[in-house]
Amino acid sequence: MPYRRGRILALLKVSNENGMSGPLLRTTLQGFGYKCDADTFAIDIDWLSRHGLLRSRDVGGIEMTTLTQRGRDVVTGNLEIPGVKLIED
Repeated sequence: MPYRRGRILALLKVSNENGMSGPLLRTTLQGFGYKCDADTFAIDIDWLSRHGLLRSRDVGGIEMTTLTQRGRDVVTGNLEIPGVKLIED
C-alpha cells in the first residue's frame, strides 16, 4: 500500500498541470503492476487527499487529480510521510 501511494504521487508529478483523470491514473497504476480495484484506488486517493498530498476536482464530469506542493515535496524526497514509500525507477 505505501508503495502504491508513492507511485500515484510520482505519476501525478510527471503529468501536466491539469493532472490526470481518475480512470487514466488507475489504469496507468495497473500498468506498473499494482493490483488496484476501484475501491482500493478510491481509498488511496482519499487518504492522499486527507494528508494534503493531492487534490481532486470535477472538470466537466471528469474527476481530475493534481499534486499539491506538499505532495511534490514527498516525491522529491524533501518530506517523509508515514504510509508513503517511493521506488526509484
